[in-house]
Amino acid sequence: MIVVTENASSFNPTLFEVQSINNNGMSEQDAINEMQNSTMDGATKISNDTITLDGETAYENIFLVNNTHETDMKVNHIYFEKNGITYAITLQAREIYYDSEKSNFDIFLKSFKVMNN
Repeated sequence: MIVVTENASSFNPTLFEVQSINNNGMSEQDAINEMQNSTMDGATKISNDTITLDGETAYENIFLVNNTHETDMKVNHIYFEKNGITYAITLQAREIYYDSEKSNFDIFLKSFKVMNN
């Protein structure tokens, strides 16, 4: 897992996170469908789309979350499969900063590459 946060000293939890996920014997499509249909407690899904990430079709869900700090967060979950492994990417920022962070998120996504072991 890779996690990068900014402004940790103040409550501006901008986050880039990448995880590889064990599909537990599910097919690639079943694993993606399960993630695509997932929900978040206290969140409202505001969009879903497909994008291309590292040459693969990726599935994107964006949620608006009201957290315990009474600060609305925008959370972007992106799922894709490459080389038999499912990856989950989370991008998040306070809603009021999300648009200004979008260029950083775009740089991260455009430069993201899965490296073979």
